[in-house]
Amino acid sequence: MTEIINWKAELKKIEREYDTHGASGKPGRISANGLAATPISPEELTNGAMLRIGLSVAVAVGIYFWPYARDCGSGLFWFLGASLVVIVGGLWSVQWTWRGRMPRCHAVSLLVVLWGLTVGAMQVLPRTGHVAMSASAATTTWFCPGYSPREILREIRNTR
Repeated sequence: MTEIINWKAELKKIEREYDTHGASGKPGRISANGLAATPISPEELTNGAMLRIGLSVAVAVGIYFWPYARDCGSGLFWFLGASLVVIVGGLWSVQWTWRGRMPRCHAVSLLVVLWGLTVGAMQVLPRTGHVAMSASAATTTWFCPGYSPREILREIRNTR
C-alpha cells in the first residue's frame, strides 16, 4: 500500500526551516539573499584596511622602478595599465578606510591615488599637447616609428 503524504504538514515544516535558516537571533541588517548579515568586527576591518593599503603602496612604489621602456608603443601602454592598477588599488583602499573610519590610513590611500594619477599624467599630457615639456620627439608619440597602426596597415596593403 502507498502512504498518503500530508502535504500541508510537510510544507509547514519546510516553511519553518526556511524562516529560521540564517537567523542569528540578533536584530540587524538583512542581506540581499534574505539571510542575516554578520557585521565586520573592528579587528577584521583594521586588518583588511592594512592589507589593502600595503598592497596599494607596494604597487605604487613598484611603478617607480619600472624596468621597461615607456617612450612609445606597447611599453607605454603597459605602463599606463600599471598606473591604472595603482589608481584602482588606491581607490580600493580609500573605500575600505572610509568605511572603517581610519583618517590616517585614508590619507595614505588618497596619496596612492594621487601618485597613480600623477604617474599616468606625466606620460599622457605631453602626448596630448596639454603640457609643453622639453621632451624629445620620441616621448611625444604614442606609437614607435614603424609600428603605428597606419604604417602597419599600409605595409599590409602594399604586400598584397
